[in-house]
Amino acid sequence: MYIQAGNNRKAEDAYQKLLCMKSPEEEIMQELYFRYGRFQEFQKKSEVDAIIYYLKAIKIEKPSSVRDRSISALEKVVLRKLQRNAGDMESLGILGFTYKLKGEMNKALECYERALRLAADRELGDMLPRR
Repeated sequence: MYIQAGNNRKAEDAYQKLLCMKSPEEEIMQELYFRYGRFQEFQKKSEVDAIIYYLKAIKIEKPSSVRDRSISALEKVVLRKLQRNAGDMESLGILGFTYKLKGEMNKALECYERALRLAADRELGDMLPRR
């Protein structure tokens, strides 16, 4: 309700209180992490924090529609980040992870290999003398 009323500060406070409670029910925590990820992504405009909470929702390995939505949301965020910076190795790794979770192993491997090539290129670039 706070978000609909445009009161992001109260929404943030409410989320923080809920996150501190740590429900023993995995489904509740999964839903909470997903919703807080959405809040971070759309209200706070923080892709980094959204990624963190989508990953927390996914880490709860209980199959559910919320977990599936978290995977999808995570994929969309990292694809957006990669549109802005194709050399973002972390986003490539996370994208590979989402593909792996969806069973798309060839796409996952492509992402991991691209990230490794970028890392190797940067490492090599750091070793070359600068003029």
